[in-house]
Amino acid sequence: MEQKIIAVVAGREIKESDFEKFLQNVPREQHAYLSNPQFRQQCLDQFVALHMFAELGGEMKLEETEEYQEKVADALTDGIVTYLRKV
Repeated sequence: MEQKIIAVVAGREIKESDFEKFLQNVPREQHAYLSNPQFRQQCLDQFVALHMFAELGGEMKLEETEEYQEKVADALTDGIVTYLRKV
């Protein structure tokens, strides 16, 4: 089954299934708006912007900076702690 491409950012295809996963992170109190085409378009615009910022960060080689590496390490630690609290 072919996946629907809903946008292309810097040559990278954004699939509808990726966008649907992104929408799962919408705050619960906003879930009622997910059926509104204008709200979904705003969400898509944000999703595309995130991809554009990620692409720019890659071009700037931000992942090689000490600050970036510290943030990733902190996020990983936070993720592990959150996971362990659920177990």
